[in-house]
Amino acid sequence: MKAILQTEFAYVWSTLLATLGAFVIVYAFLCWSLQTPAMMSILCAMEPLLIMFTFMNADMANGWGRYRAALPFSRRDIVVGRYAAILLFAAATIAAAFVLGMAGNVIGPAAIAEFEPMPAFELAATCICSTAVVLVLVACMQPFLVKFGNAKGVRYATLAFLLVIGLGIAALSQVLDAPMMYEVADWIEANAGLMVAGIAAIGALALAASCAISLRIYKRKDL
Repeated sequence: MKAILQTEFAYVWSTLLATLGAFVIVYAFLCWSLQTPAMMSILCAMEPLLIMFTFMNADMANGWGRYRAALPFSRRDIVVGRYAAILLFAAATIAAAFVLGMAGNVIGPAAIAEFEPMPAFELAATCICSTAVVLVLVACMQPFLVKFGNAKGVRYATLAFLLVIGLGIAALSQVLDAPMMYEVADWIEANAGLMVAGIAAIGALALAASCAISLRIYKRKDL
């Protein structure tokens, strides 16, 4: 597993360094313009998708997928390694975002009079929740990419995602009303820690289930 992770990291390392630089620049701009570090969650949400599409581009443009399959790795290592790389990058992004957010809390008030610092728990919670939600999306897309390839997989996954979202909104609109929404908001405010843990667990479980599905598909796939 260590070897496959090293190959994945080595292939996208230059892209990640460029991303990190852009990450810091965009964060500084958002802090300056919005006078709060709260928008850090958007950058956290971007990273899992960026990593997934970086791997997709590598597989399509340079034939990395076929070359990797020819290396002395088992199919299980290849699939699990890809998911582990995405998860590790997401965790590193959360840590980096939290550090940058706390730095913004210190530097921002000194540089901008109207700057509103963000409590450490709220900053960590927004970073974790936004990343976990996008990881669920990544988990839904990966089996399609493994089954149909990157080009067809993106199209089929997008259609399936839009269908599920549309049906979900239609179903929830028949169930939820304004008083219930207020009750949900009050519960979230009273149980913020539990909500963050629950969302993080959902993201982890979605990735685990997606990995199991992708592994079954990849074992039967003709490379």
